[in-house]
Amino acid sequence: AIPFAWPAAHSIPQRRWLYGRQLQRGNVGAIVAPGATGKTALTVGMALAMASGRPLLGHEVHGGPKRVWLWNLEDAREELNRSIIAAAMYHNVAPADASGLFVNSGLSDDSLCTAVATRQGFTVLQPVYKALATEIMSRRIDCLIVDPFVSSHAVNENDNGAIDAVAKEWAKVAAAADCVIVLVHHTSKAAGAEVTVDRARGASALTN
Repeated sequence: AIPFAWPAAHSIPQRRWLYGRQLQRGNVGAIVAPGATGKTALTVGMALAMASGRPLLGHEVHGGPKRVWLWNLEDAREELNRSIIAAAMYHNVAPADASGLFVNSGLSDDSLCTAVATRQGFTVLQPVYKALATEIMSRRIDCLIVDPFVSSHAVNENDNGAIDAVAKEWAKVAAAADCVIVLVHHTSKAAGAEVTVDRARGASALTN
């Protein structure tokens, strides 16, 4: 047990918000929604807003334009081009306005796997997380968006222990690289019921 040190209030740093009151530097965030409801369109809009430094979706981008890495793991480059250029045209964002945008396609460029299932349970692939942190820091990335989360690992998504370990490794990357990590996640089928975070598919460890 560690006795509480009672730091002076003025010595405690304020939270470093990056995008509205949704994304905070050094932390992991999640976007949870059913399939085919516009999660990718939302993340493209968020990426353009942060890269341009403009409140395109109504949320302030604190501290001016950011460097944003959008890694879509289920769409091909051509489809991503459609989404990004359409959003840029709609919001009147020119290439020079969002020069800090990086985009990878899991189908056309590189896939991503941060953990695998084994006979003993699962293994977190530490070299992958280390490489991610190194790339984020070398590119000075402020925000990495991984879409969708389920395609970024190969463990049982209903295994709370595995998903908790994976989520905590992402949190370590966010802290080490001083960036925001956004994990885009699906819900289970709602069958007409209200969609809440409790309907996130698989283990509750991610959203908790």
